[in-house]
Amino acid sequence: MKPVRVGNLLLSGKKILARLFLISVLILGHNSICLAFTEWSSVPPDYHYQPSPIPNTPAKKLAVTVGPLTFYTDQTSFETAASGLPAEDFSGTTVAPGSICTDLPPLNSLTHDNCFPTGGVIDGFSLDVSSVGSGLYVLLTTGFLGAPFNCVGPNAFIGDMDLTFNPTVNAVGFDVIGDLVTAVNVTIQIFGPGDTLLGTYAVAGSASGTFWGVISLSPIERISFVDPAGGGELIGNLQFGTVPVSIPTLNQIGLLALAFFLAAAALVSLNKRNILRDVHRQGNNLT
Repeated sequence: MKPVRVGNLLLSGKKILARLFLISVLILGHNSICLAFTEWSSVPPDYHYQPSPIPNTPAKKLAVTVGPLTFYTDQTSFETAASGLPAEDFSGTTVAPGSICTDLPPLNSLTHDNCFPTGGVIDGFSLDVSSVGSGLYVLLTTGFLGAPFNCVGPNAFIGDMDLTFNPTVNAVGFDVIGDLVTAVNVTIQIFGPGDTLLGTYAVAGSASGTFWGVISLSPIERISFVDPAGGGELIGNLQFGTVPVSIPTLNQIGLLALAFFLAAAALVSLNKRNILRDVHRQGNNLT
């Protein structure tokens, strides 16, 4: 296609297509058209998403406990509490660095497809993606679209993802990738056996990877990733397993209750003595 002059700009056919593509995105929005990493990779780098500067915000707590779950946003703190977990960095792929690969889910240790050989990932987990959009999972190797390391997720931006663990685990950590194509704000849902929802946590992905981890008092069977805005969530550097956790026993609970009761009884007795002393003093003053 010959270059076309638009005003003072001389645009090539490739740039015209890219501008039309971006205009359609702005008009229709991510949820109205099927966008995927495989489609976005054909758009020239000059038109890729540029993340906004991150404003200064107060530092978040490194670990927050909600019900049976303790959430971690600091990798060192997580690995101190859950050391020696099996890890998967998706380096067992047959795909070269700086590349993209897609195939049908699930991705697990039995997978043999375009992206991984059998045993290319460790045993114990399975990654699946929703059928919406392409219904494929995607692997980006280091350098593709600026990926800082090998990462996986739904190929379609509007697709969601599940991690299932067999056997169940109680500790999971990984990096959430975003800002490669557009901002990623994903809700992570943690489920126990019987599809029991244990808790949720909202994570904003970053181009360099945002660490997220959880340690649970209850078994974890599945973790779901939901991004209603269709940002295209990816994860890398997965680690998971079972670590010792301190669960209060009935004896411990009974001792705590007894200590509380004794403290309350002592306080009541002290108050009674003070009241009787005051009454005695008032009686002496009247006489």
